[in-house]
Amino acid sequence: MKSSSKLDRFNNTLNDLEGELVKLRDTSKAYMKLQELSSSYKLILDQFEQSSSALQDLAKKQVVKHHEIKNLLDEISGENEKSYQQLKALNDEIGKSLNLSLEELRKENRQFYLDFEKVVRIKLEEHKSEIKQLIKNERLRVKEMIGDKVDMQTDLLNKYHKKTNNTVLLFGIISILLLIGGLVKQFM
Repeated sequence: MKSSSKLDRFNNTLNDLEGELVKLRDTSKAYMKLQELSSSYKLILDQFEQSSSALQDLAKKQVVKHHEIKNLLDEISGENEKSYQQLKALNDEIGKSLNLSLEELRKENRQFYLDFEKVVRIKLEEHKSEIKQLIKNERLRVKEMIGDKVDMQTDLLNKYHKKTNNTVLLFGIISILLLIGGLVKQFM
């Protein structure tokens, strides 16, 4: 029995050793997996450091570009402000010059109209008697024309009146003769 018990123990020991062997294999596989993960991690870490370094370089370049652009924008803003002030001053100067020109033009126009009015009055005074004479002559000519027309119309009316009178007289005489002829016939 002792030998069976030694065998059992040996069998148990072998079983235990096989279990330990399986565990050792699993541990070995896990260790290999860890080594693979570690090397992948190192590779990722290296790539991350390279990317981080590239990003830092890019960020530095970006900051430099940002400062350059900001400086350019400040310059442009300064130039714009300077141009605006120049344009404003020029606009004010043009406005003043234009106002002075307009005022001068108004004065010239006012003086022109005053001079023109004087000339027209003088010319009217000079030609007033001529104008009155022309108006008087025109009135006389119109009166003569109207008088001539009235005389012509009167002559025409008189002619028609004479013809009418002669016709009425002729009809009157014929009527009297017919009446006398009719009376004479009756008495006869």
